[in-house]
Amino acid sequence: MNTSLDKHDPPSASRSGPLSVRNEQEPRLVSRRNGRGAAAPRLTLAIPFLADDPRGLIAALDAQARACGAATDLEIVLLDDGSAAPDLTRNVVNALNAASFPARLYAFDVNRGRSAARNALARAARAAYVLFLDADVTPADGQFLTRWLAEARAAPAAAFGGYVAEGDALDAALAARACPPARRRDAWRHVYTTNL
Repeated sequence: MNTSLDKHDPPSASRSGPLSVRNEQEPRLVSRRNGRGAAAPRLTLAIPFLADDPRGLIAALDAQARACGAATDLEIVLLDDGSAAPDLTRNVVNALNAASFPARLYAFDVNRGRSAARNALARAARAAYVLFLDADVTPADGQFLTRWLAEARAAPAAAFGGYVAEGDALDAALAARACPPARRRDAWRHVYTTNL
């Protein structure tokens, strides 16, 4: 799972809320669950997606938040980067409505790319720390949120994590997509993350 925890300045009090001014550069708010007027959370889980279904990740994060009693310490903010899939949007909204923590779903009408999506998520975050996650992954273990909340409480300048790839079949699939043919024989030496 590619992750990064970045400290940033949350939105100022002079605005009426995260991403309050709508223009072509900003996504539209699709759904909001709780969080309005509540104290700022310690950690924002920021998840961009394009056609990937993040419901598995939402469910896993919600289960961990409930287990460690951290629902008030975090929020989840998702951004659909132009999927234009009403069924997916409805399913994600339903998953967020069932979650124990504040959640918002934003959407771009057309695909704007990974950097635009992440920048919009960072602007929407209410917490001092933002943890960027990919929508098509799940936490490697049951202590994922506990560890990242502990990092946020320690107030580092930044913290970074990587992903866990299990099994040769997955490694081979990643390598086949990520490496030129000349390097595929020992492709594991040449696979790098592009998330940071």
